Amino acid sequence: MIRNVVLMGQMVGERSPSAFSLLFNIRRLLKAAWWIFPEAWGKTLPVLLFLVLITGITVLFFILRGKLRDKTLLRALLGFSALYLLLLLYTSSRFAFEAIQSRYLLPVFLPLLLCLALLLDIVFTALGRRRYRNILAAILSLWLLFPAMTSVRMIAEARSEGVDVFAAPVWQDWKLWDWLEGSPPEAILISNGADAVHYHTGLPVRLAPRKWMHSAGRTMTTELADFASIFEEDRPVFYIWISEFPRTGARVNYHSLEEILERYRLEPIAGFPKGAVFMVLPR
Repeated sequence: MIRNVVLMGQMVGERSPSAFSLLFNIRRLLKAAWWIFPEAWGKTLPVLLFLVLITGITVLFFILRGKLRDKTLLRALLGFSALYLLLLLYTSSRFAFEAIQSRYLLPVFLPLLLCLALLLDIVFTALGRRRYRNILAAILSLWLLFPAMTSVRMIAEARSEGVDVFAAPVWQDWKLWDWLEGSPPEAILISNGADAVHYHTGLPVRLAPRKWMHSAGRTMTTELADFASIFEEDRPVFYIWISEFPRTGARVNYHSLEEILERYRLEPIAGFPKGAVFMVLPR
């Protein structure tokens, strides 16, 4: 960050302004709290419990701060958590980053749990119930199983079903890859799944026109109108349309075939179970 400030005058280097408001990022931050709770609880209850956790830690801190023999560790944990969350909200609201996801809360997950454990330990000690320390340790240890089980489940699914377009078994023997190997070498390939096409064929492929950038809100782009400049290269243009992706289904941030047809002509070249190839022509 210091290097970026010195060289460019910006903390994160050259980036476009964020498409997300501060209020939107706060909502995303709260919704991301599901990671530390059982999935069966849905999305709303974890948000409420996360707020209760933060509020409880804050209240206990002010009530018990006089009883703390050494405030250094607690202050360090709370200070780091607060600084990290504020920095996360600021950068996501100021610069064009990916929307806040649950994985971005992992650095504050353990510090907040340790803060809660320290404060509750003081409560139990003050009440003269030292045996509750062991109960608290056991409960917190069991609680750690929830994110661990989520991680194990996600890894197991990735190993058996694949990871999106890169390793999913449904993509391995797709006839489209064989067809593309015989496509004209001078053709320009575009696709709403450019990452999948390039990964499986090694061919250069460009992004198809998008309505908005992935994970950047719903700020509309002008890519469909600007796409006309591609015909100035005087080369055939093939659109590799993928109708369904593993896990995610359709990629809704790309213009549909119907929207493309409003400005350009599409001539079918080849069809496949979950996609097709079109030649794109100007009207």
